[in-house]
Parts: sequence; structure tokens; C-alpha cells
Amino acid sequence: MASIEVKNLKKKFGEVKVIEDFSLTVKDREFISLLGPSGCGKSTILRIVAGLEELTSGNILIGGKVVTPLEPKDRDIAMVFQNYALYPHKTIFENLAYGLRIRKKSETEITARVKEVASLLQIEQLLERRPAQLSGGQQQRVAMGRAIMREPQAFLFDEPLSNLDAKLRNHMRVEIRQLQQRLGITTLYVTHDQVEAMTMSDRIVVLNQGDIEQIGRPLEIYEKPASLFVANFIGSPAMNLIKVKTDAGNVVLPSGSPVAAGRTLPSGEITLGIRPERIKLSGNKGAQSLPYRITLVEELGSQKIVHGNIEGTDLTVVFPEDTALPGEAAFVDLPLNYLHFFDARSGKRL
Repeated sequence: MASIEVKNLKKKFGEVKVIEDFSLTVKDREFISLLGPSGCGKSTILRIVAGLEELTSGNILIGGKVVTPLEPKDRDIAMVFQNYALYPHKTIFENLAYGLRIRKKSETEITARVKEVASLLQIEQLLERRPAQLSGGQQQRVAMGRAIMREPQAFLFDEPLSNLDAKLRNHMRVEIRQLQQRLGITTLYVTHDQVEAMTMSDRIVVLNQGDIEQIGRPLEIYEKPASLFVANFIGSPAMNLIKVKTDAGNVVLPSGSPVAAGRTLPSGEITLGIRPERIKLSGNKGAQSLPYRITLVEELGSQKIVHGNIEGTDLTVVFPEDTALPGEAAFVDLPLNYLHFFDARSGKRL
């Protein structure tokens, strides 16, 4: 297997800059996700690595070899698309065998390889069917099988689970990750789904309008977001973000109530962040407790998502499902070690 290196990638469509200066190294056998909202440039980056899109400037290396001028077929990669891209008129056997036939492999080798890959993906019983006779999950397995048949240096996935229902997405997430670990294939995976990125990746690259906001391990990004964008994008429900002012070691809420910061902060306006599940229910008002007015409770079985406000400022809290709520009026604690602070102008973590 091999690494993927993207060096100083720039991409423009006419005069519009889509990607300004993107660099990334996916190490051998590593699984990296490009995560971000629609239009942030993640699929464009993947297509450039695959050779399906021309870059404006920069270089792409796979296995230490510059592949920028090479056609997609010569880059020794395999790509799995959102729409599976199977040949509808061919059987599953022929879909899997197609790449090897193009490379003039013998029928004995083709048959043995198809059976091996079909067994790996548990689709042996589907080989005589056509794509229209398969479910979405089965078609996705075939698309992955066709990629595996090539024995590539790297896998590229472009939102492969977007067309599946929630239950099947959960199942396929596990299958793809287990398969990647078993085969040890370097993988670059594009998604807008934070759950996919968090559960599957060795590292995540969070993108915003073509720029890298943060690169890190999933829990690192969750626990120490580098910017307001990352804090707001990662986590469900999203992190509570409140505009506050600093005053003598405290932050002051819009209502005027002080909250201890536990650290020295620059004077002026900043943004305080705290994740909903880090907020604690308090018996009464204390040094770090605030009156909380509950407006809506969402019962999700394993947890309660509580919507409300502290003195007019919206605050979402996640409690365990067995938490007894006192009614509309409660007190909540904002623990010091779970507070995040961001510069109000740049959005960067303080």
C-alpha cells in the first residue's frame, strides 16, 4: 500500500477560487475523512486526487510518485461513488470481473478473484443477479468489491452511504471500516456526516469553503475544536455558543450574570462554548450555577434533549434518560473544565 500526498493544491473555476492552498498527507494504511458542509470543496479535492478533475496548481503524489499528469486509470487507485456506478446490463459477476477483463487477465484468474472478493463481502449468492435486483446495501457492497478487485494502492470514497437509510448506513459504516482495517488500504473518505467521520476515521480534516479548519483525531476535534466553525459543526446537538464579555477573571453573560472562567482571558467580547452533555443539573443556585427555564423536552429513550434558556440566552442540555427534571424552573452548572473560549472576530480558539 502507499501514502497519498496533496501538496499546495489550488483550484479555480474561472475566476472563482474553490480551493486556495490545500496540503495533506494520508499515511500508509491510514483512514482520513474530509468532512464539511456542501460546497466546501471536499469532493473537488477527492476528484482531483483521482484525476477526474484538473487542478489549477499543485501536485498529487501516490506512493511517493507524482501522478498529477497521469490519467485516472494509471494512478493505481479505486474510487467508490455515491451512486455506486454499476453497469445495469451486466451481472454482478461481470461487474466485478470487468476491470480484470480490461487488463486481459485469464478466465481462471478472473473467476478465482471474483469468488474471493465475493466471499469477503458475503455476496456470493448475488453473482448471477443484476444491479436492479439488489438492495442499496447490496449494491454498495458490489461497488466496494469492484474497487477491491483492482488491488489498488488507495481507496477513495465519495459520500458512499448518502443514498442508504439510517439503519443501513450504521451497518455499512462498520463494514467499510472493518474491511479497510483487514485489507490495510490507505483510504480518503468524503462525507458531510459527522457521525461517519467520527466513528470511522483515524484522523478528520474539517473543511470550510476550501480551507482547512482543523486536522486531528476524532476525539481531539470533539474535545478541543480549533474554531467556532468546528465547535458548531461537530456534535449533535451542537455546542452551545454564547457571546460574552470578560471582566476580572469572569465572563459576563448578556444578562449581566458573571461566570468564572478559570483562566486569564483577553478583555473585550469573546464567545463562550459548552457542549450540551457537559452541563449539569444543580439543586440550587451556586457559584457556577444559573437559573434555567425549560421550554421543551425531547425524550429519545437513552437521553433527554432539553431546550431552554438562562436569563434569556438559549441553552440546550442533554441529560441521561432517568434524570428527574424539576419542572420549568431549574438550576444548571457550567463546569469550568468543560468551558471553551473563542475569539469573537477570528473565531479561533483562545
